[in-house]
Amino acid sequence: MLDAGHTVFHEKQAEQIEDDPGTLVLGDGSSKIHLTNIGVSHFYRKEEYFDLLDGFSVIDPCLTTYYLPRDEARKRGYDEYLQSMWTVYAIK
Repeated sequence: MLDAGHTVFHEKQAEQIEDDPGTLVLGDGSSKIHLTNIGVSHFYRKEEYFDLLDGFSVIDPCLTTYYLPRDEARKRGYDEYLQSMWTVYAIK
């Protein structure tokens, strides 16, 4: 089972595209700023990067997390907002 570690994925994982685990169609109509309204999204596992970057000599995915400034979080409708993303370094 895919565990992307993201709250949006966990809330909507039952809606994954059947033949593409980890892919969701997100579109609740709320706002372009919200992750829940960005369209087709794939939530990757760290292990998937190795397949995606086959042929690269160095692959170093690292998870980056940080809190958005409070005023930006409030624009998005939250008191606080933890941003999280994978940063991938690869050499070919």
